[in-house]
Amino acid sequence: MRRYSYEYDGVNRLKAGNYWDNSGTAAGSYAERLNYDLNGNITGLRRTGLGAGLMDELGYSYENGGNSNRLMRVSDASGNAAGYPVGGNVIGYDVNGNMVSHLDKGISNIVYNYLNLPSSINASIGNTDYVYRADGVKLKKVFGAKTTDYLDGFQYENGVLQFVPTAEGYFDVIKNRYIYNYTDHLGNVRLSYTKGASGGAEIIEENNYYPFGLKHEGYNNASLANTAYQYKYNGKELQETGMYDYGARMYMPDLGRWGVIDPLTESSRRWSPYTYAYNNPIRFIDPDGRSNQDIIKVNSQGYVQEIIPQAGPHVVQDMEGNQLNLNDPAFDQKQLQALVDYAGTMSDFDLQDNEVRLFTPYSSKEMSDSFNNLGIGDINNTARSLQAFGEQSLIMTPWMLYMGWLGHGDFDFAGEMSALVQKTDNAYNPIQGGGATPPDGAGGFVRFEGTNTLYNVYDAGNFKTGKAFQLIGAPLDVLKNGANVSSKATLNGPDSKADQQAITNGYNYNRVKWKK
Repeated sequence: MRRYSYEYDGVNRLKAGNYWDNSGTAAGSYAERLNYDLNGNITGLRRTGLGAGLMDELGYSYENGGNSNRLMRVSDASGNAAGYPVGGNVIGYDVNGNMVSHLDKGISNIVYNYLNLPSSINASIGNTDYVYRADGVKLKKVFGAKTTDYLDGFQYENGVLQFVPTAEGYFDVIKNRYIYNYTDHLGNVRLSYTKGASGGAEIIEENNYYPFGLKHEGYNNASLANTAYQYKYNGKELQETGMYDYGARMYMPDLGRWGVIDPLTESSRRWSPYTYAYNNPIRFIDPDGRSNQDIIKVNSQGYVQEIIPQAGPHVVQDMEGNQLNLNDPAFDQKQLQALVDYAGTMSDFDLQDNEVRLFTPYSSKEMSDSFNNLGIGDINNTARSLQAFGEQSLIMTPWMLYMGWLGHGDFDFAGEMSALVQKTDNAYNPIQGGGATPPDGAGGFVRFEGTNTLYNVYDAGNFKTGKAFQLIGAPLDVLKNGANVSSKATLNGPDSKADQQAITNGYNYNRVKWKK
C-alpha cells in the first residue's frame, strides 16, 4: 500500500507531500516540499528519493529581482542530478514569454510557430521537430531517426502502426494484446496490465508520481509495455526532453511549471501564467495546458457544493447532474470565471462552509408580491385607459410615453435584482468580503422558480420587466422594440440577443398572478 498525505497553505496551495508505504521504505522518502511567492510562482522545492536521500534542493530566481513571472535560473544545492540536473544556467525567453533555451537540461534553442507551439527543439540528447494542423493538433514528431505520426489516437512509428487507443487502455499492435490502464482521479496512468499466459493478470508497468508529476525512481523501473506508449502523468505523452505535451503547452514536472504562458491567461489574472493547476495538483488538472475550466455543482438554493475540473467552458449543474443554462453564455462565462478565480482552489468543505453562492432563487410568489406592492393594478388601469384612448383617437403618443416612463422607472428592475443578489450572503461578491470582481458588479445569478436558466442581474431585470409589461397588456413586439430604442437612446447600444431573450422569457412566464 503506497499513499501520500498532503499539507496546504492558507490559499490552498500544496505545501508538502509526504509519502508512506507498508514495505518498510524509510520515512521521508519520495517527499516534496514547496514555497511560493505572492504571485504563486514556486520559489523553493525540496525533493527526496528512495531512502529519504536528498534528491533536489531547488532555489528559483525570477527576472527583475523577483518582480516577474519568468523563471531566470534554478540552483540545486543538493548536488544530485537525479531529479533536476545541477546547473544554474540562465533560462532564455522570446518576446511572447515562451522559453527558448534551458541549458541545465541541454536545450540550446526552441523555435515556436504562430500558435506558440514548439516546431523544433535543439538539445544535447538530439533534435526534435514537430508538425501540427492549423488548429494546433499534433500530427508528427521527428526525433533523430524515429518518426512518430499521430492520427486521432492511432500512433505510428516509422510508418508502422504501434498501438490503437481503447476505452481502458490500448491495443498493442506489435505484441497483439490488449493493455489495460489503471488510472487515478487525475488521469495518471498508475498500473498497466494484460492477460497473462496462465489467464491471470500480468503487470507490465507501474508508475507512481511525486505530487507535481515527476515519476518515482528506484522501484518501478521494469516495463514490458510497448515503448511507443509514453502516456503517463495526467494521461499526457512524455517527450524526450522530459516535458509532458498537454496540447497547448509543454509541462515540466521536475519544476512544477509550464515553459510558456497560458494562452488564456487573461481569464485567470490572479495566477501566474506559468503556474500549474493553481499549485494544487492533487485536486486539479489542466486538461490541455490552457486555463482550467470546471463543472460547478450547486444545490437548490444556489450554494456551490463542488467544483470539478474539466475541459471546455464552465458548466453549472444541480446535484442530480442536470445542467443549468446561461441566458447570456458569452458574458456569463466571465461571471463564472470570477467565481472560479475566487473559489476554484477551495476544498468542498470550504466551499460549503463559506457558503459560496452562485445564484439566488426568486419564487413566483416573491415576484407577485413585488408587483402588488408596486401597485400593478393601478398601473394596469392607467395603461389600458391610455391604450384605449389611443386606439379610438389614433393618437398613441400618451400611451407610448407612459410605456417609456415605466421602462425607465417602476418597471426597471435591474437595481432590485442586483440588491437581491448582494444581500443573500453571496460570499464571493466583493461587497460581501469576497475576492472576485464580477463583470456585473453583483457577482451572482438569479434563478426564477420553475425555470432551468440562470440570469445575471441585468438579464434578471429584463426578465421581470417583460413580465410586468405582459401583465398590463403591452404587446411583446412593441415592448422589445421600445427596449431596443431605449437602450440606444441611453448610449448603451442596441439590446443584445440575450437582452431580448430575457424580455421574451419573462413575458411568457406563466407563474405570476396579481391582485386586481
